[in-house]
Amino acid sequence: MSPPCQPFTRNGLQNDINDKRTASFLHVLSLLKDLDIKNILIENVKGFETSKMRDILVTTLSESGYTFQEFLLSPQQFGIPNSRLRYYCLAKKLPERFSFQITDLRQSLPGNAETTECFPISSILEDNVNEKFYLSDSILEKYCNIFDICYKHSKRSCCFTKAYGRFIEGTGSIFTDRTEEEVEKVYLEVNQLTDPVTKVKLLRSLGLRFFTPKEVCRLMSFPDSFSFPNHISDKKKYMVLGNSINVKVVSELIKLLNS
Repeated sequence: MSPPCQPFTRNGLQNDINDKRTASFLHVLSLLKDLDIKNILIENVKGFETSKMRDILVTTLSESGYTFQEFLLSPQQFGIPNSRLRYYCLAKKLPERFSFQITDLRQSLPGNAETTECFPISSILEDNVNEKFYLSDSILEKYCNIFDICYKHSKRSCCFTKAYGRFIEGTGSIFTDRTEEEVEKVYLEVNQLTDPVTKVKLLRSLGLRFFTPKEVCRLMSFPDSFSFPNHISDKKKYMVLGNSINVKVVSELIKLLNS
């Protein structure tokens, strides 16, 4: 289950159980005692773990005869160069138990599922990217000093949100195939200029662009065989991906749940 995250996100109002969007999850929890469900996996944003909703969740799980384990995990722990820290809860119906010791909130998986080395961004890049993904002059002029820029050798990227491609600040990283040295040189010159036309011309030379939906899919661990229907716009693709889960992280949790 992945109930609405807006009541708990750091960028939201954090109204917790007072937010009407928690009603559906509260309803599901009210039915749990009467349902014959052996395994449960719940995902939400960081912040859920300190919410009143979380307290209701774990109390309901205990009263309904479940043992559970909570996690805070990011794809970077699994070798994926993307930050997407999320809360997860695994629950098993007693008398079934986990194959590992239950503890307080874990920030790593038991066993050897994790790795310390992320693969480079170059591994997920598409060839011959359409010009529509390159940043417009207006974006270059207005937001050039808040870009989170990734390079081919980068082993990190920021969390992609549903607003990626439409808004800049806090929505995800952008990419350039230039070197860090080239970018630093251009920015040094840009920040000494006052003429916006000259600034934009220099910034345009860096080829700064959004990651394509396909590249974001790869950072979210979707297989290359996955594709969207042809009629889905890039805006909608980014929105769906921004609300999605990382396939690799969830697959490891499912393995753990079934072990």
